[in-house]
Amino acid sequence: MKTLFALILIALIFTASSFSQDELKSTGEQMERSLFHTVKDKDWTKLEAMIGSGFQSMHADGPKQRTAAIDYIKSITFKYYHFSDLIVTNNEPGNIIVISYKLTFSENLEITEQEKGKFVNNLSIWQKNGNDWQWISHSVFDGNLK
Repeated sequence: MKTLFALILIALIFTASSFSQDELKSTGEQMERSLFHTVKDKDWTKLEAMIGSGFQSMHADGPKQRTAAIDYIKSITFKYYHFSDLIVTNNEPGNIIVISYKLTFSENLEITEQEKGKFVNNLSIWQKNGNDWQWISHSVFDGNLK
């Protein structure tokens, strides 16, 4: 009987720490949108708090560690962005979330004719640190390659 109780307790603990598929997608999308809103608003204090100490990113010009990545992000200006084809997964304990999506963005309030149909493929990794989520990795790849 004690063994059965212990197994049920363990199952409940794992169930409580994992996400339903809808919750997972919502959580991942919300984190990524919050990140983009922070960059759009140029709230650099909030941005730096969101980024983990071991952060790494990969861009067309090569890898960047945390400080170089933050400097690069600070150089970005955009007023319009749109996510599509969003996929969110997580590891078994629920403390890592991986998000991939296509991103269309513009420095203008609306997408220009030249920018229509162009996008970049993004991959973000977030890790739970206590009660907070921290951005620990990001990759950007041109989505318009033929």
